[in-house]
Amino acid sequence: MYSESESERAARRQVNRERRAQRETESNEALRLWMSGRTFESIAEALGCSKGTAYNRVQMAIESQKPHADFDAYRSVQMAELKMSRTPLRATVVGWQVGDDLAPVVSAIATLLKLQERESKLLGLDRVPTPFDEISTWSDEYLEEMVGEMAQEFELDS
Repeated sequence: MYSESESERAARRQVNRERRAQRETESNEALRLWMSGRTFESIAEALGCSKGTAYNRVQMAIESQKPHADFDAYRSVQMAELKMSRTPLRATVVGWQVGDDLAPVVSAIATLLKLQERESKLLGLDRVPTPFDEISTWSDEYLEEMVGEMAQEFELDS
């Protein structure tokens, strides 16, 4: 049975850290390019990867929700554009009357659903919550209280 030495483990951990850092750098660059209006094909070409990998890198950067100074501004612009896009589509749906051609109404409804999906993504409503989401909302006082209770329990057990 092969047993990995401490130096081999340290080397493997270092390689993994470097790979994660490279992925994070690529993700941030992909997000920057995407925010500037580039297509996933163009991003893939710039990063030297496949179109699918470019898409995944953008998604990874968005989902990490790391602070990007421009991202909030970009999100606001996108939300405003989505809102403007919905107005004529809603007029198409609301203005339909019996006897009118149904095809434009069905198309408008399909487009409205796509716009709603896009809005949900921009707002992060589709993101799967992690256990850390709840922890990040806890106050310092609550955390100190929990630590104090755990310390008391530990003292009682000892």
